[in-house]
Amino acid sequence: MKKTKNWGGYLGKFLAMLLFVGSTNAWAQGTEYEQVAVFKSAEVINDTKYQVYENNDWYISKGGYNTSVGFNKDAKNQTKIDNNLGTSAKKENYGVYVRSKNTINAVVSKVTFYNPAGSGGSGTIYLAASTDGENWHQVGDGQTLSVTNDLTFTFDPIDAAYWGVVLEKGSTTGVYRFDNVVMTFYASSTDPTITASDVEYVAEDTSGEVVYEIKNPVEGTNLAATTETEWISNVTVEDGKITFTMEENTGAAREGTITLTYGDGVATKDIKVRQGAISRTITWSVNGHKTTTKVEDGKDITFTDASSYIPLSYKFMGWLDHELAPTDDAPEFVKSATASADVTYYAVLAKVSGEGMGGTAILKPTFTNQDNTYKNHTYTDDKGNEWTSYSNEQTSMNRFGLNAGSPTRYFESPTFDGNITKIEIKTYNGSGVKDRYFYFDAENDLTGTRYGQVTAPAGEHCTTIHTFEPTVEFNKFYIHASDAVGFNYLAVTYSSETYSGYTTSVKTPVTATISIAEACHDKDGMYYGTYSNAYAFIVPADLTVSEINVNDNQLQIKSYNQGDIVPANTGVMVAATEAGDHEVELSSEEGTSVLGESNMLKASGNGIDAETMATVNSNCKFYRLTMHKGETIGYFWGAAEGAAFNLAANKAYLAVPVDVVANIQGFTFESGDTDDIKGVETGNNVDSKVYNLRGQHVAQPTAKGVYITNGRKFIVK
Repeated sequence: MKKTKNWGGYLGKFLAMLLFVGSTNAWAQGTEYEQVAVFKSAEVINDTKYQVYENNDWYISKGGYNTSVGFNKDAKNQTKIDNNLGTSAKKENYGVYVRSKNTINAVVSKVTFYNPAGSGGSGTIYLAASTDGENWHQVGDGQTLSVTNDLTFTFDPIDAAYWGVVLEKGSTTGVYRFDNVVMTFYASSTDPTITASDVEYVAEDTSGEVVYEIKNPVEGTNLAATTETEWISNVTVEDGKITFTMEENTGAAREGTITLTYGDGVATKDIKVRQGAISRTITWSVNGHKTTTKVEDGKDITFTDASSYIPLSYKFMGWLDHELAPTDDAPEFVKSATASADVTYYAVLAKVSGEGMGGTAILKPTFTNQDNTYKNHTYTDDKGNEWTSYSNEQTSMNRFGLNAGSPTRYFESPTFDGNITKIEIKTYNGSGVKDRYFYFDAENDLTGTRYGQVTAPAGEHCTTIHTFEPTVEFNKFYIHASDAVGFNYLAVTYSSETYSGYTTSVKTPVTATISIAEACHDKDGMYYGTYSNAYAFIVPADLTVSEINVNDNQLQIKSYNQGDIVPANTGVMVAATEAGDHEVELSSEEGTSVLGESNMLKASGNGIDAETMATVNSNCKFYRLTMHKGETIGYFWGAAEGAAFNLAANKAYLAVPVDVVANIQGFTFESGDTDDIKGVETGNNVDSKVYNLRGQHVAQPTAKGVYITNGRKFIVK
């Protein structure tokens, strides 16, 4: 090899070029072959901008020069080059790099860059090689790619996974282009090789194995396995695998080595054995109910919302690493942490007041350019709310633009139906070195309360959603900016709920109240409602509790018996001869659903918005229990075309797959004039038994009263 020069880790950013697809083993020096690289510049879309382009399993950073790939010192983005590109160099300004999706080793002895007619440059370029894509060394002397010559690097065979070309330190001019690259490498010989992969285990594992294969084996030659790693022992060679034992890890993650040797040094291979750090026990306590997860020491803990064991009229708000007595002030929740010891996190619950769930309004710049004037334009979000803007419009990326100069540009939000709980925004910052900010303010003159802010990171062009979660209550705001920034997505989540009594412990209720409105009734004097509870409850004597399925465009209704236990978080329909409040006893037992997974009544939990309803029940039409035109009781579309809708806490809605109901707009419980809504009458019950209004099975309905069979009511007089 002519020359070797260490380039350190900085060139790892270039991702460099991988040669061809083949075996992961080292290549023995056999017959010499020429291989044309998979990469050919004619396959690259012509574009004068530097970009990362994916084609034929190759990653290509290039500037488009007709059908050739090129790179140069772009005066517009000029940055001083120190120490052979240095840490401040940018790959998009100074190099062309190609890298296969597959990382393969190959013994290479020559690389030729084929030069299209008329290309060249006044600086010097260098060939570089790397085994890991991070640490690079220069191969051979630098050479100038002139107008006419092809550039060939010849050297002693080198085993490397990545190859690339870079511009000489200090070069300030020059355009470099080539059409394709030819490699000269050695074909694999018939010498024996060992194929095996590194292995990884958790801290508690005490035994392991490595699967191996000998290619081109030699009769009478055996494989040996040894280790000098203290915590690995009993290394044994078996047919096709190596077994070993490990000490249980009680500290940080560690790595050992098992060396495989075939014959008397005919072939060797080192296998890395990684054993993870000790696991920490993370306990999640929700109102006294505890579950645990294991997280490796030093790893991030994943925080998710609690969904079970949340009492009626309460809502999960966040996690704390200590218990909290009731307070009306929201605490500072733990949202991220690293596992370093066993720890318990407590779910903070808050008492919910107010009606409705609000929703999420999304604003996107779907405008046509208005001459970049700074006037009071209005825009409409997907909920129909109007926003007032004193901003410019950037149609090149379809975004709104703000700044802090003169005139100051801003956005004025509508007044939302409820307090704002979250603001999400995709930011555009044209500065490549300086972070900028969006501010959410109470007033437009910058003198009032500032609710919060989000950072627009340097150089980010509307690729990431940034989130602001308020700690104070407000339902309207103004957006200002610290400098010239833009955005192309804004989502505001709001709720009319209010919260009080933040605590980690709520006394489990003994009873609950089911309220049935007078408005929903049939012609026989029965009143109807829907219900769900985070706790199981016992069916009382004065309520008929049922689940619903839809089949052949008909409702199938099956009722519980009195004394049955309705499982927690199960959507049901309730009916009674009297409207108003009905008390039910809660149960610590699980209960059994009468329809199981066939039940299409879904629980609303602590309240559900349209977006969530649609997400958790994809490809469904959604129905609400209501009186059609104030006359006919049944389940009818809760929004246009059966779309999802907002629903209050402890209710239920009917979610029916679209392939089951097509365009049916409603289901009725009784006959009536429903031609204008394409309604259908109730279908057969899943059994033909007769029940009284208490949900009890009746063999012969001889006593006077109202009975139910096959989903229909009849009266015995």
